[in-house]
Amino acid sequence: MLSLNLLSNEQKQEIKIQRTNVYLKHTSAVIMIAIFISGAIFIAAEKILENNFDKASAIINQRTEYEFSEKISGVNSLAGFINSLDSGHYEWSQLLSDITERAPAGIKISILEVSQDTGSVSMRGFSPNREKLLEYKNNLEKIIFLEQVRLPIQQLSQKENIDFTINIKLDLENFYK
Repeated sequence: MLSLNLLSNEQKQEIKIQRTNVYLKHTSAVIMIAIFISGAIFIAAEKILENNFDKASAIINQRTEYEFSEKISGVNSLAGFINSLDSGHYEWSQLLSDITERAPAGIKISILEVSQDTGSVSMRGFSPNREKLLEYKNNLEKIIFLEQVRLPIQQLSQKENIDFTINIKLDLENFYK
């Protein structure tokens, strides 16, 4: 077999360079296409992850808002309960103080019964004389939240050493809260 070399070495070198350039162009085109495709895949994956993240965030926010709302409702109901307890609370110590401070010297109170349900006070005690007892009754009538101060008339028939019972109706609207 005979091999004929009609091209010069320079031409051979130039053809070799052209082939290498064509090979590099094709390879770089393939690489560019691969980069473009992988970029598109990454962008699509980013959008999908972003969408899923937004959905998960919304679910977590809904749960957090619901739990927060539930806690606020619990605190509000507890505050309402405390208010309801406080609204029915009267300062009974102030009532006792007012009743005992207005007693003239010599008046002794032995039993004092207070009923919030009926809004009444019943007291029993001892008075050395009728004048002190009437003075005490008048002093009690001056207390703004005591309405009907009742002293049975038969107890006024004695002049001295009187065991008395006084029944009083409370005005709970004007009573200390």
